[in-house]
Amino acid sequence: MTARIVFSDLTEGYPETEKYRIQLGIAEHALGNCKRAVELFAPLYPLKTYRPFYYNSYGDSLLKLGKAKESREVFYQEALRFKNTGNIP
Repeated sequence: MTARIVFSDLTEGYPETEKYRIQLGIAEHALGNCKRAVELFAPLYPLKTYRPFYYNSYGDSLLKLGKAKESREVFYQEALRFKNTGNIP
């Protein structure tokens, strides 16, 4: 709950900062607020800079909202990164 408060404040104070929005989305996802997580993640897709847990949290949130096709595309981006780098954080 504390992470949500901190990143919510940071997102409001610095709306252009991608990493705060992502961390808030991850916190919302962890708390089961998938609709809110998707609202935070969607404008950032696809990321210009890789951020751990973004694609998995976004894909899982979409899946829980019944958006399987969109979810598969997001999960594919994570799999593609592994294919290209051989690294999973």
